Amino acid sequence: MTTDHTTDATPTLRISTNGPDVSSGDVTIVVAGDLDLDGAAELEATIEHGVDLACERAGQVMLDLRDVAFIDSTGLRALLAGRVEADRRGVHLSTTGLSAAARRLLELTDTLERLRAGVTPA
Repeated sequence: MTTDHTTDATPTLRISTNGPDVSSGDVTIVVAGDLDLDGAAELEATIEHGVDLACERAGQVMLDLRDVAFIDSTGLRALLAGRVEADRRGVHLSTTGLSAAARRLLELTDTLERLRAGVTPA
């Protein structure tokens, strides 16, 4: 299942969900554009839904951030809140395909490894 949507508040933010994969149960969330205050709540809700789907099928959640053009502290907060929810539910969550903007913020805030590493599923 693939779900694409553009938030009303931020037409430059695009979030799509792919999965869960039939064999692995994995869910991939692709984020593109500007991840800021206007779209952070939408991303947080999408990650929570992805964790729900992955949990049902013993899969993992991968956040593809290769097309993120800009990310601010509220976008980072949404990513970290997703990490907390995944940890709480025993779902492995990691990032993949980091854009330069996403990598820079994660390195500056010393959260890169926190979002790359995940818990070992129970």
